[in-house]
Amino acid sequence: MRTLHAILKTVWLYSLALWVYAAAVALANPDRVSERFLLIENLPRTDTSGAIAFGVSAISFLVLRSFRRVNVPDRQLAVRVTDSILRTLAFYAFLGWIYIAGNVILDPSTLPLRLTHLATRPTEAQFGAICFVISGLAACAMWARQQPTRGKHSANRADQIRTQRSA
Repeated sequence: MRTLHAILKTVWLYSLALWVYAAAVALANPDRVSERFLLIENLPRTDTSGAIAFGVSAISFLVLRSFRRVNVPDRQLAVRVTDSILRTLAFYAFLGWIYIAGNVILDPSTLPLRLTHLATRPTEAQFGAICFVISGLAACAMWARQQPTRGKHSANRADQIRTQRSA
């Protein structure tokens, strides 16, 4: 299990790094995204590599967050999986929006173009808007589902309630 965890962490981080590289190429010089990844002939295009890496990183992140401890009751596992899905959507949709925000600043002429050569829809502008909304909704749902922390403040509140009941 420890080895699987290490592999998933490595895949998550290095896939994310590969996407950051592809996004940086697209932001710095959009004409170069159709070139082969790292200019190596047998590798896919930089934008294709980036899209695949983004998906692989998101899936690895989701699995890592969901299955940290396997020996838990099914209800807790379902709650953790739901929370992991929300966290993944919030984080990766936010990354997608940041990428489009960078395009708005550096090269706004690409916004009406399709996001990727792999599909005709969405455009970059549509993708940015969708990412912003999904990230916001997922973050709100994730934070709304969080249990209150059991700290000093909540302990004091419990003491106040007990004192009021006994009076």
